[in-house]
Amino acid sequence: MNEHHRAPATLSRRTRRAPRAAVAVWALACGLLIATDGVAGEGMWLPEQLPTIAKALKDQGLTLPATKLSDLQDGPLAAVIHLGGCTASFVSPDGLIATNHHCAVGAIQHNSTPESNLLEQGFTAKDQADERWAGPGARVFVTLSQEDVTKRFDAALARAAKEHPGDDAAAFRAIDQLEKELIARCEQTANRRCRVPAYDGGARWVLIEQLVLRDVRLVHAPPRAIGVFGGDEDNWMWPRHTGDWSLFRAYTAKDGKSAEFAKDNVPYKPRRWLEVSPQGVAPGDFVAVTGYPGRTSRYKTADELRYAAQTHYPWTLGILDDLVALLEAQQKRSPEAKVKLTGVRAGLANYQKYLRGLLDGFKGAGAVALRGAQETALRTWIAADAGRAKRYGGPTSELDKRIGAMQRDTRRFAVMRWMLRLPVLVRTAATVHWLGRQRLIKDDKERDAGYQARDWPRLKGALMQRHKSYVPAADKALLERTLVEAARLPKDARILGVDRFLARYAEADDTSEQVGAMPDGAPIRRAQVQRAVAWLYADTRLAEAAFVAEAFEQDAEALKKHGERLIAFASSLFEERKEMKDKLEAHDGALARLRPVYMAALRERHRDAARADRRGDAWRLFKGEMYADANSTLRVTFGQVRGYSPREAVQHTPLTSLRGVLEKDRGAEPFDVPAAQRAAIERLHGARDGTSPPYVDATLASVPVNFLSTCDTTGGNSGSPTIDAQGRFVGLLFDGNYEAMGSDWLFDPVKTRSIHVDVRYMLWSLENVLGGARLVREMGIDAEGKRARR
Repeated sequence: MNEHHRAPATLSRRTRRAPRAAVAVWALACGLLIATDGVAGEGMWLPEQLPTIAKALKDQGLTLPATKLSDLQDGPLAAVIHLGGCTASFVSPDGLIATNHHCAVGAIQHNSTPESNLLEQGFTAKDQADERWAGPGARVFVTLSQEDVTKRFDAALARAAKEHPGDDAAAFRAIDQLEKELIARCEQTANRRCRVPAYDGGARWVLIEQLVLRDVRLVHAPPRAIGVFGGDEDNWMWPRHTGDWSLFRAYTAKDGKSAEFAKDNVPYKPRRWLEVSPQGVAPGDFVAVTGYPGRTSRYKTADELRYAAQTHYPWTLGILDDLVALLEAQQKRSPEAKVKLTGVRAGLANYQKYLRGLLDGFKGAGAVALRGAQETALRTWIAADAGRAKRYGGPTSELDKRIGAMQRDTRRFAVMRWMLRLPVLVRTAATVHWLGRQRLIKDDKERDAGYQARDWPRLKGALMQRHKSYVPAADKALLERTLVEAARLPKDARILGVDRFLARYAEADDTSEQVGAMPDGAPIRRAQVQRAVAWLYADTRLAEAAFVAEAFEQDAEALKKHGERLIAFASSLFEERKEMKDKLEAHDGALARLRPVYMAALRERHRDAARADRRGDAWRLFKGEMYADANSTLRVTFGQVRGYSPREAVQHTPLTSLRGVLEKDRGAEPFDVPAAQRAAIERLHGARDGTSPPYVDATLASVPVNFLSTCDTTGGNSGSPTIDAQGRFVGLLFDGNYEAMGSDWLFDPVKTRSIHVDVRYMLWSLENVLGGARLVREMGIDAEGKRARR
């Protein structure tokens, strides 16, 4: 699933069942909580909610007490960590970490060269001394505590409304200042990273404290032909046979405290790690996914869904199609480009396929019409009662107006982001320039969030890591494509700094393709854009890591003295970037007032609908609980190992095996089974001694590779540990099925599935193909494939 997306909680088998179609329609129309016939388990639940839904967990098969599962200090959740944009987990007492292969691409790339391409060859450290530093941007975040601070934010917003009535920017400043204050206090303890995410648009705020581990090392990654088996063709698809795992290790100083990378650091000793189960799972088994899902939009308004489905996502997909093709062409030009561009190309290709599936899902489900009907029903329910109309009527109408106003700027802002983030050197210039402006502000509390002193090491590490992905021709091509998109913007949505810049390169005799027009109607031509890009990259020093490190430490005045053209270009866009930031902040301030009211209306109507439902399943199962949209905070989702039917007369079973790996083999990328793996599979299947080798599933007569579950997941859940009824590690979540991509917006209780690597495939491969037997022993599995006693 790489970057983006998915979802479900099931009814007790003892409950009376309504027809599946009726239940599905009721679920989509009423509450986002229901599931059907034991098929789906919707819900990204906060740890503290688990005791409330303990009956649902038990009915689904959880044998671990819900209170134990929710325990951040001593339960399985204590072993779940954040690793960059992915989830991961500790799987040994010596800080061994399991996550997805695609979450490790940056670290693998950092340690690769054209002569030693670890992305292609894979890597297994011979011992701890051979483990490779994951790079300056690699960090592990271990959640220590969570504190509800909603009352403080409510008070701050109330003061802002009283002192600055009608000023949404003041509301944002009140939130921003309080957030910075809480974080600063929380981070007085060394090696802490704290944040204050909002839930339900600001109805609830939680201060989260995390331990930061700064020495992270790559321990193992399978070769591309296993870790990315099936490539883009199989991405988001089932059946799947991908070995999407990798292993890291966290290190500390000898005194156990977090420290930067150093040769004499020692493995981190986590307070909790997951027990690895070599038994794996079987169809119908309970499973849960614990992790940090990024974003879902299930409570967005009908207008937000309509705009996304009919305008923004189709436009974005068109750009992604060009960008992916551009990068693929660049990768074919040299082995160096193939290595360096792997991460960014894979990320864009993943998002490309996700959006294509999302749009197909919207169309197939009639999502726009269905959400419109839901919205109409909600507004009718509000208007039907004078008290509700007073509480909710005005704010929900104002919310619609605010959203519509911001949509008029969306494309312009999106083009600006693409342009300033995709090309490595432009992103570097934009970052150091914005930081340089922030350095001129002496009071750290007044600096922008993300650019305070606490953020500087992270920003620098990310820049230096990203620098490893720089390919000059690709960088110029990316900038050219985004400048062309800026040239196509309508007259009332121009990026004026870009227009002024491009105007300098107009030539009267230029007859190349016209790609856009200036506000006065003057044509903008492709060769004109190419001349502008060539000038920006001529004699640049931003390609030098030493210069980037130097520029990073300087304020905006000092940066001017370098005469660096790319930094000057970033500077010319500063006022429009600031205007964009100010608009977004005012918009966020308005939404902090309005979205919680909208969510309160949804919750009250959900409770009414649950009480009125004659079957009563949702009400009994969840006691009226509603989960919040995903926001990169720790969640638990649960369900069962179960297949699905994507269309008439097609039924997908829930497990794949090594037999399917050989069946897919084409001898060429992306289905090219390594010779060592093929030989090991053939030995396994050819064994005739009457015994069952380790990790073999008796029903499949082979080693399971991937499995499906009804767990509710999305982007950010990549690398999340999948645990069984006893809280044991049985796999890694890494993707979702194509048919259910629309579930990020409108949950489909029948077709939504998550895709996991089966732990048995990982253990078998380490033992028999990848030279990782020592790592299997470290995870507590003996040579016979059984759980060893500690």
